[in-house]
Amino acid sequence: MEEADSAVFGPASPLPGPESEVAPGSSASNTKPAPITTHHPGFSHVVLNPRRIYIQKKGPIVPSAFAHFGTEKPQGGYKSLERLGGASIWVEKDSTELKRIAAEYTLMRRLDLSEEDFASLAKEIFLLRAWRSEEASVGRQWRADRMLRLACPPDEENWLPPPILDRDAAAAANDDDDDWSWDVRPDCAYWLSLAGFNPDYLFQVEACTFVRRTATCPYLTVEFERDGQSEDVAVNRVAAAGSLALYGRWRLHSEARAAAPAPPADDLPNVRHYALTCAGSRFTLWVLRPTARGGRWDGCTVTKLARADCADACQAARLADWINEIHRWGLSEHGPSCGRDIEAILGASGVRISDVYS
Repeated sequence: MEEADSAVFGPASPLPGPESEVAPGSSASNTKPAPITTHHPGFSHVVLNPRRIYIQKKGPIVPSAFAHFGTEKPQGGYKSLERLGGASIWVEKDSTELKRIAAEYTLMRRLDLSEEDFASLAKEIFLLRAWRSEEASVGRQWRADRMLRLACPPDEENWLPPPILDRDAAAAANDDDDDWSWDVRPDCAYWLSLAGFNPDYLFQVEACTFVRRTATCPYLTVEFERDGQSEDVAVNRVAAAGSLALYGRWRLHSEARAAAPAPPADDLPNVRHYALTCAGSRFTLWVLRPTARGGRWDGCTVTKLARADCADACQAARLADWINEIHRWGLSEHGPSCGRDIEAILGASGVRISDVYS
């Protein structure tokens, strides 16, 4: 495993302690600079760019979520989709509800309410949670597990930060020691639920990819703008958290191809991650895609897909479409793709795949 990591993934960065700040004027701040944080104006230059993680705020025009995913809006609603009926995270609103949502956002803006209020509303309307007490998935239906501010610092096995690839850029940014923790704790993230796996074999899944409590393989990261901070801070945070998740997915994908004598079909286009940044009534959608060079990880891009201002009912409907289609992709494409890679790795190790699932 160590040799595969070195050859395929590149050297791992050391794992420092959790992110913290030193208040200006304190005794500590007089002896050495405060550690870098995501609200530092040079965060991209210091942390992201040496890893060839690039934020592209001007991306191609995308007509709709359906154009991006190559899908159509389901006539019978999302619960009518085959093998997705068990999910309870769909955002389905009629025109009356959408107008009510727009009116609420408009009034909240007029009242100049805090970002916490806007975040609370977004989680009530758009970022729904599933009931974890429901029975395990039937027929291996994939489900989403929403996590809020999940403490998930990197480890030395399956949850590694993207490696530094440009040593010159790192040296220029004085980032040789890489003292940023990568303990991002995004405001909200959607992971694949492990409910469909046989609990007796979860340790086998953990041998292949990162598992946190009841979930694995995150596919959507959400960050809310903080009061008094610019939207760039939220973008920095989704770029960091999203690239950490994407790198983990890339490692799983690559290891499956290296381990199995007959690896699964190479569905590299499904190795991606989505992100959403929120500032009041304004929402921005992003997609993270890996950059490959000679079959190796060479960083990733964080590209803007679309924006929506939910003070307008039509744009609120557009945002609902995007969130639904990201979940649809996550449960119908991303989940099965991760599952096939896990099966390939376990099968190459002699594990009976039929035993891994309930």
